[in-house]
Amino acid sequence: MYPLSQIYQHQQDKEDGVLTISAALGYRNTFLFSGLQFVLASALISFGFLNEENLLAFSLYGICQLPVVTFFLYWFYRVSKDSVQANFKNTMYMNIISAVCMNVCFGFLLLMSYL
Repeated sequence: MYPLSQIYQHQQDKEDGVLTISAALGYRNTFLFSGLQFVLASALISFGFLNEENLLAFSLYGICQLPVVTFFLYWFYRVSKDSVQANFKNTMYMNIISAVCMNVCFGFLLLMSYL
């Protein structure tokens, strides 16, 4: 999700002469690029869980991803209507939601491995 963490800085980066992946891609393509990375990573993690026949971990991972995917799509929609929505506040919401959900998911998986 790194390119998304730079999305609110496009104008500042341009003024400073800094070229980031996000600035090079633009708003729409930053979301598409990050979404593609997210899908690929999720597919690999899911494949690992399914390969181990760990349906509980697979299900828990999917459930924990719902808030992340929901906010990602909602934010993408908002930015596509108004680029001002590609701001620090929404970037931090995305990071917090993702971090909390992933920590909950892998915390439960770690706890389950000891039970």
